[in-house]
Amino acid sequence: MLQTRSSINLVAVTNSAGWIFSQSNTNGSTVTIINSSRLATTYDVTYAMDGTALVTMKYGTINIVNSTNTIVVNAISNSRIKVMSVFLMSQGTGLLTWQSATGGVGITGPTYLATNVGYVLPFNQNGWFQTGVAAELGINLTTPTSIGGCISYLTTS
Repeated sequence: MLQTRSSINLVAVTNSAGWIFSQSNTNGSTVTIINSSRLATTYDVTYAMDGTALVTMKYGTINIVNSTNTIVVNAISNSRIKVMSVFLMSQGTGLLTWQSATGGVGITGPTYLATNVGYVLPFNQNGWFQTGVAAELGINLTTPTSIGGCISYLTTS
C-alpha cells in the first residue's frame, strides 16, 4: 500500500516493499521513485543485542597449519559462539566441517575445499551458525591441510 505525505513543496513517498523517496517538488511536477531494496544495506556491527544484553562483536584469525582438528575460538563459560562472518582460503583439498567442540558435533555440513580456493560467509545479522553452551568453535578437516582466514563472532547466552 502506497502512502504519501505532502507539505509545502516536499513530497515523501514510502511503501512496504522498501521504496523510499523524498524530493523537493512543485505542484504538477513528475516525481521519480526508486526501489531502495536494490541499494546496499549497511549495519552498525560494533554492538548487538542478545535479548536485553548488549554484546560486542569479536574478531579472530583462522590459522591452521597441516592439521585435521583445530580450535578457532576458545570456549566461554555460559556462552555460545555465534558466527557472523567468515573468510578462509585452503592450501590443499579436503572437506571442512565447523564443529561445536573440537572433534564434537558438526554444526555445518561438510564443505569441499580445493587447492588455493576458499569461501566467504558475508555478514549475517542473524548469524550463520552457533556452538553449544560453553563449547569451543572448531574446524574438522578430512585431510591435514593449511587454512588461513578471519572470523567475526558474538558470544551469546
